[in-house]
Amino acid sequence: MRNSLAAFAFALAAMSGARAQDAAPYAFDIPPWFASTFLDFREDIGDAAREGRRLLVYFGQDGCPYCKQLMMTNFS
Repeated sequence: MRNSLAAFAFALAAMSGARAQDAAPYAFDIPPWFASTFLDFREDIGDAAREGRRLLVYFGQDGCPYCKQLMMTNFS
């Protein structure tokens, strides 16, 4: 009985047709001028001050339509 149940579970899993998850509908590319950071804001502020630039801290979320619009309209 136990072997039959294991064989049934294996067959069911094999026939499930699992596939990879589709990309998020609002996926977007980050502009090349975005700086990668390790969240050391003191260092980032110092770098910006030395280069005479301003610092923007951006928070976003995958799949967010407002984040996509912001990236495509204002940051591109």
